[in-house]
Amino acid sequence: MSGTAITAIGIIIFGAALLRGLTGFGFALAAVPLMSLVIAPAKAVVMSVFIQALAGLADLWLHRGAFDKGTVGILTLGALIGTPAGVWLLALAAPDIVQIAIGLVVAGATLALAQGHSLTRFRPGPASALPVGALSGFLGGLAGIPGPPAIIYCMMRGMTPATARSTLLVFFFATTLFALPGLAIAGLASADLAILALFLMPVMGAGHFAGAWIFARTDEARYRQFTLIALGIMATIAIAQGGAGALARMG
Repeated sequence: MSGTAITAIGIIIFGAALLRGLTGFGFALAAVPLMSLVIAPAKAVVMSVFIQALAGLADLWLHRGAFDKGTVGILTLGALIGTPAGVWLLALAAPDIVQIAIGLVVAGATLALAQGHSLTRFRPGPASALPVGALSGFLGGLAGIPGPPAIIYCMMRGMTPATARSTLLVFFFATTLFALPGLAIAGLASADLAILALFLMPVMGAGHFAGAWIFARTDEARYRQFTLIALGIMATIAIAQGGAGALARMG
């Protein structure tokens, strides 16, 4: 991998980590589509999983008393069920199809999150976390993006921003642990990507703590607006890039 590509990936990881530190989610939603412009989509997924697995160790410690343990437990059980199917499909699908799927997932999440507080009118029961977790696991295995279903679920449950942020961070750590063995078995995880992830961890940490600093000093409406705009841009880029690749392949 060229130095230019590594620099670009580092910049992307910093920006995505800043978004993650600000909201508690959004790293993979932002990082995977943009990294897919630099490296193959499957490699972008693997890089995202590696980075989040390493960062999740710190999250588990920092948020150990703040997350909703019941919700995390049920979501995690569902993710354990859904992840293998996503990894299996990732190994079979053409890169441009995966890229389009990534863009559609991000677009769907952006539109759902734009509904804002209207989502809190619904109150799904704890048992509904199981299928939500399964869908999150499937998306995590396929695109390294387990977030959208879990994010929407936490919003519908009416959690406080602090509890939702901690719950999502810990749950996402669990989904990365499930995805790693499947990616390795499928031959998608490689030593060079693992080494690159380790090399870029300081960048990830700097971005996350910068986002957390902003989180403590910014009102909810302002950072929410920034998040939606950023995710909308990511979705557009991913869909356009994947569509161009698909057209070129068919031509």
